[in-house]
Amino acid sequence: MNMKVNSLLKMTLAILLMFCAGMLYAQNRTVKGKVTSEEDGSPLPGVNVTLKGTNTGTITDVEGNFSLNVSGDNPVLVFSYVGFISQEVNVAGKDNIDVKLAVDVKALSEVVVVGYGEQKKRDITGSMTSVKAKDFNPGAIVSPEQLLQGRAAGVVITSANGDPGANPNVRIRGGTSINASNLPLYVIDGVPIDNGTVTPGGANLGAAPPRNPLNSLNPNDIESIDVLKDASAAAIYGSRGANGVIIITTKKGKEGRGTLNYDTYVGFNTPSKYLPLLNAAEYRQFVQSNRLNNDLGNADTDWQREVLRTAMVHNHDLSFGGGTAKTQYRASVNYFNQEGMVINSGMTRVSGRINVNHKAINDKLNLELQLMGSQVNDQLVPYSATGGFEGGLFTNVMKMNPTFPVRRPDGSFFEYPSPSIRNPVALATQLSDNVVTNRIFANLGATYEIIQGLKARIAVSTDRNLSTRKVYVPRSNPAGLPFGGEAAIRQNDFGFERFESYLSYQKNLLDNHNLNVIAGYDYQIFNREGFGAAGRDFITDAFGANNLGAGNSTVLAGIPPFSFKENNKLISFYARANYDIAGKYLFTATFRRDGSSRFGANNKWGNFPSASVAWRIVEENFMKGIDAITDLKVRVSYGITGSQEIGNRRSLTIFNADPGLRAIIGGIPQTGVALTQNPNPNLKWEETSQLNIGVDYGFLDNRLTGSIDYFVKRTTDLLLEFAVPQPAVVPTILGNAGEVQNKGIEFSANYTAVDKGDFRWDVSANFAYIQNKVVSLAGSADSIFRANASGAGQSGVNTQVIAPGLPANSWYGPTLVRIENGVQILGPRQVLGNPNPRFTYGINNSFRYKRLDFSFFLQGVQGMEVFNNTALEYTVKNNVFTNINMLRDALNDGTNLTETPKYSSRWIEDGSFLRLQNATVGYNFDISSVKWLSNLRVYATGQNLFLITKYTGLDPEVAAAFPGYDYANYPRARTVMFGLNVGF
Repeated sequence: MNMKVNSLLKMTLAILLMFCAGMLYAQNRTVKGKVTSEEDGSPLPGVNVTLKGTNTGTITDVEGNFSLNVSGDNPVLVFSYVGFISQEVNVAGKDNIDVKLAVDVKALSEVVVVGYGEQKKRDITGSMTSVKAKDFNPGAIVSPEQLLQGRAAGVVITSANGDPGANPNVRIRGGTSINASNLPLYVIDGVPIDNGTVTPGGANLGAAPPRNPLNSLNPNDIESIDVLKDASAAAIYGSRGANGVIIITTKKGKEGRGTLNYDTYVGFNTPSKYLPLLNAAEYRQFVQSNRLNNDLGNADTDWQREVLRTAMVHNHDLSFGGGTAKTQYRASVNYFNQEGMVINSGMTRVSGRINVNHKAINDKLNLELQLMGSQVNDQLVPYSATGGFEGGLFTNVMKMNPTFPVRRPDGSFFEYPSPSIRNPVALATQLSDNVVTNRIFANLGATYEIIQGLKARIAVSTDRNLSTRKVYVPRSNPAGLPFGGEAAIRQNDFGFERFESYLSYQKNLLDNHNLNVIAGYDYQIFNREGFGAAGRDFITDAFGANNLGAGNSTVLAGIPPFSFKENNKLISFYARANYDIAGKYLFTATFRRDGSSRFGANNKWGNFPSASVAWRIVEENFMKGIDAITDLKVRVSYGITGSQEIGNRRSLTIFNADPGLRAIIGGIPQTGVALTQNPNPNLKWEETSQLNIGVDYGFLDNRLTGSIDYFVKRTTDLLLEFAVPQPAVVPTILGNAGEVQNKGIEFSANYTAVDKGDFRWDVSANFAYIQNKVVSLAGSADSIFRANASGAGQSGVNTQVIAPGLPANSWYGPTLVRIENGVQILGPRQVLGNPNPRFTYGINNSFRYKRLDFSFFLQGVQGMEVFNNTALEYTVKNNVFTNINMLRDALNDGTNLTETPKYSSRWIEDGSFLRLQNATVGYNFDISSVKWLSNLRVYATGQNLFLITKYTGLDPEVAAAFPGYDYANYPRARTVMFGLNVGF
């Protein structure tokens, strides 16, 4: 028995010893190995090797070798390296392993579009922001700028108002010009376009609300938007790059079987806010309590709600794409329809696109075709405050007595007793104002590889915009025109042709030394022509604007026909060289020489150089042991760009026909000509020089990435109007003088806060602080006063000043000291505020749990002041003397009944705001069992869901006549929409 027990104990002890040895072996042993690149088999030094779930780790040596003590029953090693896909390897029972890491195509090969080509994102030496389709703003998107709004640091996109198709105000790193355009250059699929507004004016029937030329593009066709912000990035565009460059790249076909995708949504727009006008009861009480002898009706009319409505928007997009290794294609058609919230207004777009790539001659020749056609139909209403209809639609909404009805008992529109006020419902519905814009864009390019690394490219492009506006005011009209109807037809035909050719050469000169050079020639000609005719005193409304001959003679009616034709040319030579050493030290130099027909005989050619360097510190050996830092690059750039956006023939002597100079010569009436512009043979470009210092960073295995930039941007030789010695036929001349400076800081960050199994949370944020200052106005006046206030009693009242030491377009005027005995006591004129934001920011959160996703985006603007011209005119009690309504604030404003409105600091308000720009919730269905489906997603999106602001007007984000000016504006919508994405 004892022997059996002893034997059992010995056996048990032996098993325990073996188990403990196994435990010891499992808990503490050494694993060795080598890490190489899967692509070429080369050893990878500095690879992080860690034991999963612990802090134990090491790095590979110069030969890619490693040795690490591991423990545990099921040990797993994690291999991570910048530019390669991380890999996990189970080393249970293994003492020696070889690991091959695959190149992270997304990290290293992700390309961004730059001028005349593409570059790897990691090799960029300039300042730019790239936004891909997956990061675009969701919602009812009319034009490409809305996809980008709030997403890029330093890019401020201000919607003009809530009018569908209205032209937004876009600024990259602040405005730099005073008289010339501050809009960026747009490049579509490599073609720099003319983005001037093509919509014709409306003769004597009011100016057309500015339309956005980019409305012709289908947002669903866009693959990415790249913003070139500093001079190094934009200098390749020379005389057109001073305000930054926005590059739009459309979607191309991909190799594989053909796929059909259908995207659709339907939504509803409602006014986000109404102005607090007196209702009928309040109006009657005020009139009666002040014993005013006013006409009072029996109606209770809310004129805002009579003119505004819940408007429907719907979109349908069908695309088909695919291809072989030789040929890839993608085609799409789109229908977009958005009713305006104002009755009888809206926008419709029909567009189609074909993109084709084809390789030939042993893949040495690559042919590309981009072809787009669209028709945009705008149904306009005369809401412009200077529309020629006694103030426009919205001023009449605010003026209209709420005790009067919309229609009389017989169904006819109620006509106001005062000739200066119009029934706004009649004004919106009786006037016919339609603009049809047809656009054709085509680009055909061919790239041929002459020898390895050397390629030649030629491309021809054309962009044609034909816009026709027809306006008709009926014989019985709300405008009170003193004749029987008025019709006008105007047409603009704008377009350009372009030829480009360049050589590119890429060569690995030495070990880890790489050179990429491009040199080329660019020729562009821009053509503009148009005509207009009008008629009055029609015998019937049946023809509308389609038979001008049915009216009185246009000459006798005082509306002579007109026509024009003009063009300008731009010839360019350019070169760029990129050089890098071991992926650590990056150099870029750019030079462009432009010749423009727009400038004086002495200054038709300009030179625009730039240079930039970058140091990828993360690639240095001393960084290899710092696991927390996965990317770190420092950038410095300096360069010069220009602006030629001043219109044509501004350097020449101009004579125009003047119907006022008529004479009878030889018994025949002759029309004379008059000097309308003084010549300036020395006229030249505005030049913008820019210094940029930036850092790109990545931490925690690139869970946190982003960039920080500091810039100083100076624009000299400002294009300004100067007074000429008097007497003179033309009192001014366009010349160059003065300087404006913008400087600031930009910050962006992207952070994966949670990535565990089925749940992921990503956060992105951007911030920009920009300080604008006029440095000098040398050769011009000490100060330039501009931007007249609107409304009764405001004729000739300037609201802005441009002066050295101040932000451009600063609000300027008297301060309101107090209201005494009902009278406004004003102080001296001084600076009242800044319409330019001090800083802007955007914050996006996106969440994914299994197949459910949710995202929301917040946009904020801080430190800008808005001129509330609407409140200036309608916070006035004496309006009621002439049966005009007023804002509710006027009841307690402290002024007398007889006090007239006065522009002062009282009407300059803090326009800072935080807006929930959009929020989306969606669900992706599991369609793995449905062979004929590739994806199926449903979603709901809200836009402009809430706004936090101290501003008392409808919305502080305004750019009616100019940024920060709010007067009788088209209200912004709150949108809720539901969508479906399905792929076959």
